[in-house]
Amino acid sequence: MKKNIVKFIVFLVFAGIGYLGYAVVEKINHKKTVEKELNELPSFNLITADSTAFSSKQLKNHKPVVILYFNSECHFCQEEATQISNLKEEFSSAELLFISREDPEKIKAFAQTYKLNNHDNIHFLHDLGNAFSTKFDVNSIPFTMVYSADRSLLAKYKGAVKANTLLKDLTIDSLFK
Repeated sequence: MKKNIVKFIVFLVFAGIGYLGYAVVEKINHKKTVEKELNELPSFNLITADSTAFSSKQLKNHKPVVILYFNSECHFCQEEATQISNLKEEFSSAELLFISREDPEKIKAFAQTYKLNNHDNIHFLHDLGNAFSTKFDVNSIPFTMVYSADRSLLAKYKGAVKANTLLKDLTIDSLFK
């Protein structure tokens, strides 16, 4: 009887280790797949803070794209918005997509607070159902991605990033045109 219990416990330990190993390998493979897919800007469909449809097809072809996934209560996101607001003229050659899963009213208030609303190149978007965050593997806030005018990935940042760093990424892109 005791031998059977010991065998069962050993079996459970090895089964657990096997499952954990499998799960780790699957997660690594998933991350590699997502990274490969994100090397080129994937298509997406979102909703503006004003509740109209917005898709990747609406992006201007000749402009680089900066995607900023944010939360209005995140102080790092607030600091990034302040820096971008202070340098918004320097960002006029790019399209900025501020995306959040928050309520559209909070998104609009954030845009107004940082005076980033009413600019043709700055869009505030709602990630309804977390489809965007899942597709783009957003697992931290703030989360920023910079794509060139030809839609290839230039940079990806998990956590805070300075506006000047983003401008450098965009400048590097313009040097290779």
